[in-house]
Amino acid sequence: MKKLVLLLILCFAFLDVMGQKDTVYSIDLTPYVGTWVYENQDTVFTIKWQMAKDTAYNRRRIVLYVSDCLVGGYSLKVNGVETDNYIKELPTGLSFFSGKNDSPKSNVYLSASYLVRKKSDLQNFDGKITRIKFYDQRKKHNNGDGFFAGGMELLAPDKLHWWLEDEEKVQLQQGVDGPLVGYSVPANAVMRKVE
Repeated sequence: MKKLVLLLILCFAFLDVMGQKDTVYSIDLTPYVGTWVYENQDTVFTIKWQMAKDTAYNRRRIVLYVSDCLVGGYSLKVNGVETDNYIKELPTGLSFFSGKNDSPKSNVYLSASYLVRKKSDLQNFDGKITRIKFYDQRKKHNNGDGFFAGGMELLAPDKLHWWLEDEEKVQLQQGVDGPLVGYSVPANAVMRKVE
């Protein structure tokens, strides 16, 4: 009987721990929201960010935390011809657990956030968001599942530096296999805000 009582106590303690919410803090992502354009000779590259709420769940579908994130899409014109246009109607919420909403199936081709566990760590933010999940629709990296390939830095209220990391480095860091195919968009661009 004592073993049964001890087992029940341990089970309830485990369930209580599994049901606790995490506390996360995020920078203000509002300055990144909008449409950003890079123009260079024959190339026009556009990204559009919108704010969304991201809900992370544990395995039992209990909410761990809700945070702000950016979701968006991109377009590319070369020599006046639109080669890619993935700026679509976007969802208002995401769920990392299900994976249903953080993907091109929901018109999300870019996603980014900046989260920390301690509020004091926000003061260490250097202006760089270094984890942008990118779904390159032409190159289909990671079998089309996208990967964390780059980052962005707000240089001024109307100026954004966008970059994509070396593809081989990204694949090694994330354990992604497949041929190196490059990117279909500029890998390093200083963009201006147009709306």
